[in-house]
Amino acid sequence: YIGISDHSQSTLLGITAKELEQQHCFIDTHNVKYSRDIFMMKGLECEILRNGELDCTNMEFDRLDYIIAGIHSDYDMTGKEAETRIIKAIESGYVDILAHPSSRIFGSKPGFDINMKYIIDACIRNNVVIEINGNKKRLDLDPKYLEYAADRGAMFEIAADTHNVNDFYRINNFRF
Repeated sequence: YIGISDHSQSTLLGITAKELEQQHCFIDTHNVKYSRDIFMMKGLECEILRNGELDCTNMEFDRLDYIIAGIHSDYDMTGKEAETRIIKAIESGYVDILAHPSSRIFGSKPGFDINMKYIIDACIRNNVVIEINGNKKRLDLDPKYLEYAADRGAMFEIAADTHNVNDFYRINNFRF
């Protein structure tokens, strides 16, 4: 299995509705021809908007196999506001995976000052998988929360966070 999940339209370089439709046609065609070898799933990394809503339409929700939610904009908020924003998305019933929970980027953005245990608990209550992001600039979820999350039954997804072909090499950032 491989999941294809571009960023939603409100993010920088996000996919338009027309491009998403073209991508879905490609995936459908591929799956008819090659599903015995590699099955492609339709996903979207939806922006969690400032108000906690997701940057997706109902039609997109209906056509997707999974939805990743993450914050890529509007960082000028308090930790409590960010927590509320993230929790609202988690509790929407649409989110399958929470991407880079603190939204940190080493060297340029420290991430939100949020109660990560509160976010983890919300993911567990809502059956939302927590991303462990392998981008060396993110490495988010912070490892100090892994034991807490695992002990409570959290589910994890390991992501290379690829934005181009060369990014597939990021998978080598993981050491177990």
